[in-house]
Amino acid sequence: MTTTRILILYDHEIFGRGVYSLVKTRSDLRVIAVEPFSEDTVTRAKDFRPNTVILSESTNQLPSFLPDLLEAIPGVRVVRLTLGDNIIRVYDCHQVIAEGTEDLLAVLDSAHAPSLTGPTK
Repeated sequence: MTTTRILILYDHEIFGRGVYSLVKTRSDLRVIAVEPFSEDTVTRAKDFRPNTVILSESTNQLPSFLPDLLEAIPGVRVVRLTLGDNIIRVYDCHQVIAEGTEDLLAVLDSAHAPSLTGPTK
């Protein structure tokens, strides 16, 4: 079984702790770091070498941060959670309406978010 190495990036600590609490319940998912956003986020993320990065959409730095992250870590999967609307976006821009915490785990298991059941936008 392949273990997915996950980096959780947050701008609100409760987000980071909550996602960590959910993800750590799975033996095939390994959280390698839970970090707040800062000016050196991309550099730190590159050093961790994650397969997947989970972050919240509320991040003010997101528009410039995301392309830099995708370029710095080739092949990384970025899972962006929109907390207000319960939407999960997986870059390459797929999105799924999240009905519960199990939807995040399903996204982490799937190669492509649209294969999930439930409504999509």
